[in-house]
Amino acid sequence: MSIGVVLPAGGQGTRFGGPLPKQFLEVRPDRPLLRYPVETFHSFPEVERIVLVLPQEFLEDGEELLEEFPKLRLTTGGPDRWISVRNGVEALPPSVDFVLIHDAARPFTPRSVIRRCIQALHPGDEAVIAALPASDTVKEVGGAKVARTLDRNHLVLVQTPQGFPRAMLKSMYERGLPTGAKPTDEAQIAEAAGFHVGWVKGSFLSRKITEPEDWEWAEWVASRLESGKVKIDD
Repeated sequence: MSIGVVLPAGGQGTRFGGPLPKQFLEVRPDRPLLRYPVETFHSFPEVERIVLVLPQEFLEDGEELLEEFPKLRLTTGGPDRWISVRNGVEALPPSVDFVLIHDAARPFTPRSVIRRCIQALHPGDEAVIAALPASDTVKEVGGAKVARTLDRNHLVLVQTPQGFPRAMLKSMYERGLPTGAKPTDEAQIAEAAGFHVGWVKGSFLSRKITEPEDWEWAEWVASRLESGKVKIDD
């Protein structure tokens, strides 16, 4: 099994402010956020290539990782997330049969979650996502009004990685998206195209770093990792 990994990191991180997007900010000294997922995926022998998708103006910043991680390549993103991911998939070598897509803003995803995704990959027309069962009560709203309460027993909170047979991704992209569509993940595109999507259990450590409050959590986790009090290789 030859696996390629696409790490979309093309966002500008405007909610964090400052001259650099959050993926380049150091969680610990000399350890920027995007280094963590690159390091984790690079350790898997099944992974042949990792493509880090960056804004054009920050490609040089990503080049600092190339010498240390020989499986890593860089490419530029597009105006929408799905286009950035497609660019990353197209940059993978032809020998890659399966693709894992993972948000670079989820730096601490355990190896056990990645393994579960890899084990669920099979040729055909089924993708796999990492997700957590919903533990809170979830309500559908319309404006300021609650419309209804959803059955959380049938709800999961979607994370990454998301895994696909490469041929399936190719078919999805060839079909294109409806005008104005803004999918939030590749699984949504797969569902709309009529493909099956399975899921495996994710992890609370796969939290996405989006808001400034998330950064405080990331610094805490990174410091615990450094001290050995938290492990992401279970």
